[in-house]
Amino acid sequence: MKNPLMQTLIAVIFIFVMYGTAGAKAPAQQQGDTITAALPVNVKTVARVSGVAGAEDKLFNPNNTFRDYGIFTTDIGIMWETGTGAVMMAFGDNFGEKQSNWKSNAAAISADKNLADGLTITKFITDSGKVKELVISGQKKGQDKHAADYEVTCIPTGGIAVNKRQFINYMSVHQWALNGDNDQWLLNKSELIYSDDFGKNWTKSGVQWDGKGNFAQTAYLKKDGKVYMFGTPAGRYGNVFLSRVDEAEILNKPAYEYWNGSTWVKAETGAKAITVGTTAEMSVIYSSYYKRYFMVYLSVGRRAIVFRDAEGITGEWSGEKIIMPEDGNALYAPYFHPYSANTKDIYFIISHAAPIWNMFLVKAGISQDPAGFNLIGEGGFEDYPDNNISFRSPWYLPGSTATADSRSGKVACKLDNPETGVFKDAALQTVAVKPNTKYTLTGWAKASGDHFKNAYFGVRREDGTIKDFNPALNTGWTKISMTFNSGNNNTVNVFFGFWGEKDASTIIDDIKLTPYP
Repeated sequence: MKNPLMQTLIAVIFIFVMYGTAGAKAPAQQQGDTITAALPVNVKTVARVSGVAGAEDKLFNPNNTFRDYGIFTTDIGIMWETGTGAVMMAFGDNFGEKQSNWKSNAAAISADKNLADGLTITKFITDSGKVKELVISGQKKGQDKHAADYEVTCIPTGGIAVNKRQFINYMSVHQWALNGDNDQWLLNKSELIYSDDFGKNWTKSGVQWDGKGNFAQTAYLKKDGKVYMFGTPAGRYGNVFLSRVDEAEILNKPAYEYWNGSTWVKAETGAKAITVGTTAEMSVIYSSYYKRYFMVYLSVGRRAIVFRDAEGITGEWSGEKIIMPEDGNALYAPYFHPYSANTKDIYFIISHAAPIWNMFLVKAGISQDPAGFNLIGEGGFEDYPDNNISFRSPWYLPGSTATADSRSGKVACKLDNPETGVFKDAALQTVAVKPNTKYTLTGWAKASGDHFKNAYFGVRREDGTIKDFNPALNTGWTKISMTFNSGNNNTVNVFFGFWGEKDASTIIDDIKLTPYP
């Protein structure tokens, strides 16, 4: 998502993602594998989707978007099935060579039936032979830059088809790089636009969400006659929220309901987070093959593309699982190909900002996660075992260090208490839970050295109440386990800490939080 007047380098992560099979007709639903926790495996970049290959780029390029359509570089690429078996794609800021011919957005159609060798774009939506801009920004129209609703650009964030009418939710960008941070921006609003001629013409609906609210950036999913809209605040530092509406009422904003952690409510302000993290450029599908919901997004805190899965759309959602970490190409914006909902392998587009903005197709298999379902992210502290223990971790780990004295994997987390007479958190992670629900927290711990008294393990609820215990530890691995009720809370802080004895030291590993039993 670029500001065409500013070199706004998107500081994001590296990941190539890809698709499975797509085409004029969606693949038939298959009898899937039974899994209780999904783990993407064998992640492979299949092909380039847009732009021109560089000298070092050996990837297959089925689309010469520059030669055929004048698009040399482009931002994100969302996708959805049109209701006819084809797939519609909507793109963000795109340019010709040397940042010429800027457009805030564009759309294309793909009838590709086989993604194994890349995603072929059948055609772009054009007007008088040139790629058409779907929504023209205020900046391009000459809007006063000092206007309260000044609009730099209009970027699609989510799309869906209902009865062959195509819908896009776009974000109206007011300012990029807020406070010099490329992962923060200000939005005026998000708004639904629709097309009744498969993308040739688009109409603003007037159905809008506040740019300062929790549905400023969106992702869509249809299930059982409902349209589900996932939302995040503007930028890349927000949690994920959820709303829904009957398909026939998609343009009736008062008909929308919002998930408050326990039930659906009418007030948008009643929405509570279904996942906690630094979420950006999100995509969600329901896999009929695996009978689970899959979510992918850029996690700024992890500097990686991450994956979550859930049995139900409202959760509980698993902790973040890194698909691919940053590796120099500043990857971001993973968007599922819609046919991934019916196939054994999943495919999605990934964008990267370096050396120039463009998109690639990536493929991944799905296997049963050997660690099982876990609401905790990085419960084994193994995502970056060769780095500092707190490196890009979902844990808050003040003063903790990695140790090779692990129960499993390469490392465990060694917790140290630097003070006497005060309680100090040594490890902390915030997790979304369902209110008034029973959970089990387990892990493994051992004493390190002679000082190991007064180590506490437990949860701190939003309302300030605490459930913890002080296990008896020795120098061998001991399983720790407790159950708790979330009470009237939507999040809890899982913590490990010390009270009292200075230089107390404990090693923890394989932490797990699951619905009871």
